[in-house]
Amino acid sequence: MDELDITQRLIDYIRDNNLVKGDRLPSGLALAKMFDCSASQIRTGLISLSALGLVEIRPRSGCFVSSIKSQLVIGVFSTYLNQTVENRSIGLLSIYEMKTMLDSEIFGIAAEVRTNNELIALNELIKKQEVLIDDTVGFVTADEAMHEKVAEITRNSLFLALMKSLHGMLRQDRIAHSQPNSRKDILDDHHALFLKIKENDVLGAKEFARKHSNRRTQSLLEEL
Repeated sequence: MDELDITQRLIDYIRDNNLVKGDRLPSGLALAKMFDCSASQIRTGLISLSALGLVEIRPRSGCFVSSIKSQLVIGVFSTYLNQTVENRSIGLLSIYEMKTMLDSEIFGIAAEVRTNNELIALNELIKKQEVLIDDTVGFVTADEAMHEKVAEITRNSLFLALMKSLHGMLRQDRIAHSQPNSRKDILDDHHALFLKIKENDVLGAKEFARKHSNRRTQSLLEEL
C-alpha cells in the first residue's frame, strides 16, 4: 500500500463518517490498525491531507478536520485520487463534472459572504468579458478570471487552487469549442449569477451555477 492508497483511504474515512470541521480523527495507531498498515504510512498520509488543507495536525492533541465549507471538496479529491491510484487517465467529461460541482459550491458561498468591494471587482471582470466577446482566447481567459474571483471570495484557498487547476486542464478544450453564441450565453449567465450573488441568494446562485457550468458537460454527453 503506497502513499496515494493511504491518502485515499483517509479521505474516504472522513467522507464516509461525515466528519466536519473540528472533528478529531482516531489516533495514528488506531488508523494503522484499521487500514492494516504502519503508523509511519498513516503519518505520511495525514501530512499529505494537511498540505491539501483538509486536516490540521496539532502536536500532542491529534489530527482534526480543517475549516472546509463543504464535503464536496473531499469528494472532488476522492474522485481524483481514486482515478490516480487505479492508474487511469481522467477523462474530459470527469473534469467538467468536477468543475460543475465546484462552481455550484463556490457561487453559493460567495452569495453568502461577499462584500460590496468584492461585488465591484466581480462586476468589472464581467464588463471585461463584454469587451472581449469577439476574442475567443481573451474571453476564455476573462471567464477563468471571473470564476477564480468567485472562488477567492469564499475565503477558502483550496477552492481557488482547485479552480485554477481545473481551468488549466480545460482551457484547450474550451478555446477549441468556443463559439459566438456560446460566449453570449455565458455572458448572460454571468450577469444573472452576479445578481444572485448581489442579492445574497445562496440557493439560487448554487442552482444557476450548476446549470451554467453544466453546458459543456451536456454537449459532451450528446457526443457519446
